[in-house]
Amino acid sequence: MAAVIGEHGTTSSSSAIAFIELAMTGATPYALDAARSLGHRIVLVTSNPAKYVAAGIDLAKVDEVLEIETDDYNAEEIAEACRCRRVLGVIALDDHSQQIAATVREMLHLPGATPRAIDLCQDKRQTRLAVTGIGREVGFVEVEPSTSESPLGYPAIVKPSTGSSSLGVYICDDDDSFRSALLNASRSVNSTGSAVPIIVEEAVEGPEFSAELAWETSTQRWILVGLTQTHISPAPHRRELGVVFPGMPGNQIAPEIEEVLQRWLRAVGLEGTVAHVELRLTPNGPALIEINPRVAGGDIPRIVQHSTGVDLVSHYVGLHCGQSADVVLGPVEDAGSIWFISPKEEGVLVSLEQPDRPWPDGVDVVYRPLPPKMSVTKQSRLAYVVATAPTPEQALNLAVGHADAHRFEMGAS
Repeated sequence: MAAVIGEHGTTSSSSAIAFIELAMTGATPYALDAARSLGHRIVLVTSNPAKYVAAGIDLAKVDEVLEIETDDYNAEEIAEACRCRRVLGVIALDDHSQQIAATVREMLHLPGATPRAIDLCQDKRQTRLAVTGIGREVGFVEVEPSTSESPLGYPAIVKPSTGSSSLGVYICDDDDSFRSALLNASRSVNSTGSAVPIIVEEAVEGPEFSAELAWETSTQRWILVGLTQTHISPAPHRRELGVVFPGMPGNQIAPEIEEVLQRWLRAVGLEGTVAHVELRLTPNGPALIEINPRVAGGDIPRIVQHSTGVDLVSHYVGLHCGQSADVVLGPVEDAGSIWFISPKEEGVLVSLEQPDRPWPDGVDVVYRPLPPKMSVTKQSRLAYVVATAPTPEQALNLAVGHADAHRFEMGAS
């Protein structure tokens, strides 16, 4: 039975938008504001409200919090709670809740991506099979956790067959790193607690991008808003350093790239949402990394909106309650970059020291609460810089420069 934690705001007779869990970073505050601007009550369905309070997420924007288990098997209880509250849109912002949200939408005949399409996006084996023959194919094979060497040679990518956001994904250069990656990937479980299959993919070379796309209801087609370029550190670490938008001017995006993107999305049956499609551009065409059936993570939607005027988060919310407008692409007037602030070495972080100067116009730094004496690696993302400027190169240089101005005090454990 649902536990009603709190209720305030608009009258209970008004229609509502239900969020099944929230994203811990990025789109959450903007999505809640977008839902409020449409004049609906906001209902949060969550199995653990306390985690959002602990993370500093303001639940004052939520009219009602329902404490309900949000695993995939509990769709009927969530659907019934939504029926009682005149919910006209069911939205998930995080990856884990996409499937349950789609199932509830289907039960209630509400707009948005279908459970089948979400499954095809989130199951990497099914994604690869669905997009066979489209773009530059990426070789893959399912392996057992006891496999001693990569069947595709090196470098190779090891990942759980389900999930997204690069969780549990490792790139391997030899047998030792391969076996270590298998061990880590084998710890991934699905919503029922069962281990998920592991796949090995060939490591495709080429610059990495993400395509930000929005479904347009009036024309029943996908609109490519732009490409975000992802900057990766050199081998052997190959960690994500940051992004810049536009990663490629719109007039330089080859028609073949947009055609492949459209065919990938049709192949998995994805419609009625916003998509964040990760890919590499190779001499033999675009190679798919993964399809995320949601808005991009972090503050990518923020810099996309700054550059293009397209509010992907508001569009995402509108699509899920039948109130989306057409996507109007104007000329790109500006650019934006996001750069992560990460330690230069592994160890125990005593403090992250901010530069002793005010931030200039066009620069914002987002920090997260850090516990005392936190163990960190070079991959730890302690904060990030968001910078805007007239050109991508200027935005990138501004973001990198202000990220590098931070200092790390390291100490003994």
